[in-house]
Amino acid sequence: MSRNALLALTIAVLFCGAARAQDDGEMPPPPQGNAADEPVFMAGQLKDACQPPANETAAAKAAGGKVCDSYLRGLADGLFMVGALDASRIQLCLPDDGPLALDDAKAAFLKYVTDHPEALEHSAGLAGAFAMVAANPCADEVMGRDEGQE
Repeated sequence: MSRNALLALTIAVLFCGAARAQDDGEMPPPPQGNAADEPVFMAGQLKDACQPPANETAAAKAAGGKVCDSYLRGLADGLFMVGALDASRIQLCLPDDGPLALDDAKAAFLKYVTDHPEALEHSAGLAGAFAMVAANPCADEVMGRDEGQE
């Protein structure tokens, strides 16, 4: 697989469902949870992490800053990957009922980098995206069929 294809795949996988705007530019209704019944990370929580209240301790501000930076870096990487995957026509098959459970995503990532140690030389976003794709194969690929065949 070419480096560009790998990059495209990774970005799309990471945060494909992180943010979806409707065609009219309106925000969708607030999420109620996901398939794993994990709490949804709300915009207010991200705002507090990115801009902590003045009365927070220095340690709490530093921790919040790491959460803010990490979340936004992942979101930006994911949105880039979505565009790259779309442009490269790589099919992404994630569950329809919500984002992957964090434990499943972590297990997929750790399995992928263990099985493919060369991935450790790439960006975390790229390796993570390939891990999610590998852990969530499309039905046609699982069945050994190419697109358009039945």
